Parts: sequence; C-alpha cells; structure tokens
Amino acid sequence: MIIEDQRKITCGGDPFNYLLSTLKGIALDINRGDTVNLLLMADKFPYDVEKFKQILNFVKLDFVDLKKNKGELSIVFKKR
Repeated sequence: MIIEDQRKITCGGDPFNYLLSTLKGIALDINRGDTVNLLLMADKFPYDVEKFKQILNFVKLDFVDLKKNKGELSIVFKKR
C-alpha cells in the first residue's frame, strides 16, 4: 500500500480544488490495482463519505475505505 501523507499541507486556496488536483496527480503516478492511503486533516477537508466517493470516481479511482481518528482522515482507494 502506498501512503500519501498530506496532513501538514498549508492550503491557501480552495480545499476542494486542492484535493481534486492531488488525486489527479496520484492517479497519474500509480498503476492499475495499486492501493493508496491518503492522509488528511479532517478540519481542512470537511466532506462526508459520499463527497469523497464522488471525487474519487471523477478521477477514475475506486473508493475502498474512509476512517476518521482524532481529527485525521485516512482515505483508502485503488486505481481501476
């Protein structure tokens, strides 16, 4: 599993666009079937599981799991 730690980012712009851009970049860098665990801070990305699923689907990634723990998000997904 690939770990992508984005917890320490300082996003001055729109968090949605940052997340979309990050996921597009990851999608380009990984191979089909690769699993990624993206770590984020929940306060910067206050979306529900359905919103994350929609964003992942848009960039052709498959949602696997979402966990929230002590203000942190762990989003696991795969490349189709």
